[in-house]
Amino acid sequence: MYSQISELKNLIDDKLTPLLLPKCYILDAPCYENVGDVLIYEGEKEFFACHNISVVGVYSYNTFDFDTPINEDTFIAINGGGNYGDLYIEHLDFLIRLLQSYPSIRIIVFPQTIYFKDRIKSDAILKNLSRYPNLYICARDARSFQLLKDYLPERQIFLLPDMAFYIGSIRTSCHSAGNTLFIKRVDAESSSDNSYDESRFNRISDWPSFQHSFTSSSFMAKVLNNLYQKIRFKPLRQLINRLWNLYFPIHCKMMIREGILFISPYSHIHTTRLHGAILAILLGKEDIVIYDNSYGKNYTFYQTWLKDFPNVRLLSNHN
Repeated sequence: MYSQISELKNLIDDKLTPLLLPKCYILDAPCYENVGDVLIYEGEKEFFACHNISVVGVYSYNTFDFDTPINEDTFIAINGGGNYGDLYIEHLDFLIRLLQSYPSIRIIVFPQTIYFKDRIKSDAILKNLSRYPNLYICARDARSFQLLKDYLPERQIFLLPDMAFYIGSIRTSCHSAGNTLFIKRVDAESSSDNSYDESRFNRISDWPSFQHSFTSSSFMAKVLNNLYQKIRFKPLRQLINRLWNLYFPIHCKMMIREGILFISPYSHIHTTRLHGAILAILLGKEDIVIYDNSYGKNYTFYQTWLKDFPNVRLLSNHN
């Protein structure tokens, strides 16, 4: 297992190191209560630290100021994940606005799953992205990579694993009690497949920050995001953004801690969340079972990167 993680990290190094510049902004950062996206961000931070890249700013799609001057010795790193497509269109809208605002600046989209329900919208957006030669996009699975190949030159696209793997193995003092946890997502990506027997699990839950209205780790994030959505007065919104930027490092530490404390007590991890499986791998769990999400994201990621992990199995209705 440790050798497989090292191989994935080495692949990231081999493909992305030639693109790096001395400084970067990390944009579209996860200023929301998703443990998985924060794990991705932490992996990217580790990658930049290993390559002596100076991170000069970290902002979400809400907190970034498009009047920010960016020099050509600085690149923009877009946080990876599974949010490129028409399920979460605000992330692609943000990328397109960045491309229009900074056409001469190198922009690297870290590994993303790309999925569109609407083929017409997909065609229009991807054709638009092909107009920008300073854009580099990393696909997180073979299906997303094939989609990009139809629109962008090969020099601008890469097939790479999720950046959370760059964190490497995580040591924890928490003892596994032998029980089974089922991480069951409850959002737009939840699957209609209910063929699994829930009676065999000791606990069934999504990430605690999603499952419960407020947790200690998500309270401030929910407050800041709710205020931002409700307030339209620009100076107050700018104040909320500044508070978010100050709070963000604390937010990340609390989200990661929540994920580790959630998974660590269990020996057997069954999950419909991709990062439930990835965090379980990093924690060294020896029995991990992945179920697909609503549109095949987990299936395609498993087939691309995880099928050689001896401790990981896929249960899927795919032929």
